Amino acid sequence: MSGYPGGDLKSIPFKNLTGFEIDTLPHAFNLTDGHAFRSWSPKESAVISRASDLFENIDRRSQSRLEREYIADFLALGKQTNDVSSVAYLMCFTASMAFEVVANWLRLKRWTVTLIEPAFDNLADIFRRHEIPLHSFADELLEAAPEVFEAHIRQIEDRCICLVTPNNPTGLTLSETNLRLLAKFCRDTGKLLILDNCFRAYLPREQVCDQYRILIESGADFVMVEDTGKTWPTAEIKAPFFAVSKAHDFFQQIYDIYTDFLLHISPVGVKLVHQFIRLSQDDDLEKIREVVRVNRQALYRNLKGTFLTPCEKEFASVAWLRIDAPISGPELKQMLDEHGVYVLAGSHFYWSDHSRGDGYIRVALTRDADVFAQAAERLGRICRRFMIKKDVRRELVEQGFSMIAAKDWVIPPDLTPYWENLRSDWHVLELDHHLKNGATFRRRRYGRYFWSPGENILRSLPNEAYFQPEDQNGYAGGVQRAFAPLLPESVENPFLLELVRCSFGQLPLDDVRAKQNWEVRVHQIRIVATPSEVGEPAPEGIHQDGTDFLTLHLVRRENVKGAQSTIYDLNRRPLFQYTMSEVMDSFILEDPRIMHGVTPVVPADGCSPATRDLLGIDFIFNPTLEAPAP
Repeated sequence: MSGYPGGDLKSIPFKNLTGFEIDTLPHAFNLTDGHAFRSWSPKESAVISRASDLFENIDRRSQSRLEREYIADFLALGKQTNDVSSVAYLMCFTASMAFEVVANWLRLKRWTVTLIEPAFDNLADIFRRHEIPLHSFADELLEAAPEVFEAHIRQIEDRCICLVTPNNPTGLTLSETNLRLLAKFCRDTGKLLILDNCFRAYLPREQVCDQYRILIESGADFVMVEDTGKTWPTAEIKAPFFAVSKAHDFFQQIYDIYTDFLLHISPVGVKLVHQFIRLSQDDDLEKIREVVRVNRQALYRNLKGTFLTPCEKEFASVAWLRIDAPISGPELKQMLDEHGVYVLAGSHFYWSDHSRGDGYIRVALTRDADVFAQAAERLGRICRRFMIKKDVRRELVEQGFSMIAAKDWVIPPDLTPYWENLRSDWHVLELDHHLKNGATFRRRRYGRYFWSPGENILRSLPNEAYFQPEDQNGYAGGVQRAFAPLLPESVENPFLLELVRCSFGQLPLDDVRAKQNWEVRVHQIRIVATPSEVGEPAPEGIHQDGTDFLTLHLVRRENVKGAQSTIYDLNRRPLFQYTMSEVMDSFILEDPRIMHGVTPVVPADGCSPATRDLLGIDFIFNPTLEAPAP
């Protein structure tokens, strides 16, 4: 891969998948491109150690012989017929170059193309650059029942059909029966068939059919694209080629275009890749498949308890992961980028409509097992945490508060049961005895934690009375208020603890405060309104809480009218208003910079009780706070 444009790559607005792959080349946990980047086996290392020998006895007069011998062994390893009387083989530097040559021919013929989808977006980009109209072929049809497959292809009017088998990214593969049907259809209708076989090496051996023999016997015009970079770790020294049928004058026209691009590829590259192929002949590609098998097992182990579900065939050299959460592939990719794990969003694989791929990411598996295991562990750990789909920290810096809608939270599935358990606490909160005039509209529980972000220690503290000065809380300040403690089973609730960590991670802190100790206070509050009693979420009115930061999360809202939250500046001028209505609608506030208040609660139907449940979390910087014993 080449073409570094200079400067800061991150400043370039990439529009294709290869651009993202280039951007991530410097990173350790780069799982973007499907090329074989792994350490060499002892036998492969021996080949590399003798690499200088490959430069000896180089004679351009032997180029054709080198290529013939190489192609013969390549096809034999792939269980494919090598019939030079029926097929011509053209070496090239990249598989994409083969498509570029064919696209030139299609443009001149003014043919249109039916292209498989999803697919790596460079295929569609190459055709479109030549202004070739494209129509989509859903890749699930590759393995459809023969009658379904045949009925579909008979509706294709384009003169060219281009498929990837096994497909990238799903691993779906054109069955032998369907290939025979397709070959006959192309022969009968005069269509050109292009098959991209770049991932054939990973196909289980019992599923490999002799595509070349089937196509030659059919009499159809075809192009077969073969690659090596996805299979062997030769540091981007590759020896791809494409095979062109000789049945009609098609080959000569392709060859005329091909010779405008190159004379020949490096014989050194051909010889090097040939030696790797011979090693794979010795073990029938077992080493190649073992790398993928081991890494897939590591990935699947780490995906347990996350919102990612594998959807690819289990032999494929990439993982195609469905996102079962309210977050898109590009959003998840951005979050993973921030944690140093780099994948591809699924959007661009759906070249006709990016939104169809928004629910997927792709993970390359052809990496060193130890490095991949670390990357998979980090990926799984990130996807078992809360995620917020907006830049909360930036908003806190700019305005002192951030409103987080419920839809912007991504809650890992393994935490969902703990969230439901925690929400049940609000049904057993105890009456707040510090309300005035015998009011009964508030119930609550309260707990404290020691939090050391530097050591990642979050540990409960003994309960004690809650105190606010009177100048902070004119309604209940100046009084030591004793509240019922959190329920024992809730103190260590994984959802609550992860929410504390996630919320803290959004705070715009300097390096000192980001590592030293904090006190965390947790408030479970229920406001109940009846026809005879108004509920007051903030009876003190517009106020500050006397913390460094606080978060507010809606737990439940039933039959409520009112409860509109307003953020004010320090001069009590309103800055923002919002009514929290969905579970997990949230605010994060930098308390010293702003003030806030909430309007009263009344029953929406005028007769039944109204309930508003809120979870509040305070963060108070306290570097001298000592950690309690475990």
